[in-house]
Amino acid sequence: EQFCRLKGLVSPVIEEHVDAAARRSEEIFLGLRMKEGISLSLIDSEKMPFLQRLCKEGLGVLTDQRFSLTAEGFLVSDGVMSALMPDK
Repeated sequence: EQFCRLKGLVSPVIEEHVDAAARRSEEIFLGLRMKEGISLSLIDSEKMPFLQRLCKEGLGVLTDQRFSLTAEGFLVSDGVMSALMPDK
């Protein structure tokens, strides 16, 4: 580490400050890409019928206050993520 600093190889730390809505959007976007999915607390209640429809179509799974995409759901994940983003 010291060698890198002496040679100027350490880049400065950049901090990014995001508001609550942006953080929530990121959690949805990144969480739906993982097998564990996302907490239902991230989803607006009016979007629950959409999640239930995805489950009926075999594209999603609702368990233990979480929603995740199935293998088939990952194929249409861009549309799902877009539909679940918080309204601005």
